[in-house]
Amino acid sequence: MVPLLLREKIFRQIAISLLGTLLACSSGCQFWRRTGVSSASTLASRQYVQEAVDSLQANHRSDAFTRLELAVKANPENYEARVLLADLLWESGSHEDAILQMQRATQNKDATAEMFVKLAWMYYETEEYGLAQKNLQRGLKRNASLADGWVLQGKLYEHDGKLPQAIAAFHQAVFYNPEESRAPLCLSDCYLKNQQPQRALETILAAKSKCPAGQETAEMLYREGLAMSQLKRYDEAARVLALAATKSDDPKIRESLAGLQKQTNPAVSADVTPQYGSQVTP
Repeated sequence: MVPLLLREKIFRQIAISLLGTLLACSSGCQFWRRTGVSSASTLASRQYVQEAVDSLQANHRSDAFTRLELAVKANPENYEARVLLADLLWESGSHEDAILQMQRATQNKDATAEMFVKLAWMYYETEEYGLAQKNLQRGLKRNASLADGWVLQGKLYEHDGKLPQAIAAFHQAVFYNPEESRAPLCLSDCYLKNQQPQRALETILAAKSKCPAGQETAEMLYREGLAMSQLKRYDEAARVLALAATKSDDPKIRESLAGLQKQTNPAVSADVTPQYGSQVTP
């Protein structure tokens, strides 16, 4: 599953981008005329959203939450307010309430593809995989070029054990967005599960080549180490995993490194992180 912190960052990006149309819209635009809510209420709702955005930019999240609640109360049809409110609820751990807000937002006939994909990710994170797939299909039907949607499609295929389809979906994500950072990690995971360590290694090395020297993430190094281990390049795998351990205290990295230390000389990793080896040696 994609780490929640990463998903929350993505949710914020989607939510802010969805406000572009709202904030650029004049007070007499079509959206506000067709809501069936009084013009005074719709304008008040819009003002509350603008104030909420200002609060978010100043990192005053509690005030932003209050402003968004007022925006929704003033105009229940303001789906942009609901998207931002869902984002704040999700970050606070109120996942059911966040999903409820996104459900209401996507009921609007002007709901965007990004909104459906956002809701699909929320369902995925709460292990409602059927609802995740249903809403993802709605999103991709509206816009088939959303890389974020193809990453999720790959994750859903992977969950169902359909590795070839998952690999194809992750490649679609890269096709639509060559800078998509999650797809290489997901691709390498699928290649490793599919007993294709060389492809997994090539995928990660290609992703690493885009990073400045020394800026590789622990997740990249972890997968590189696993691929090398499957290729029986144990010494190299131990060195890479030891380096990954200096960037993260993730237990899976410690466990993988400890396992490799049983197959090779512990000094292989100790010369990279001597203080770390003593922590993980059984």
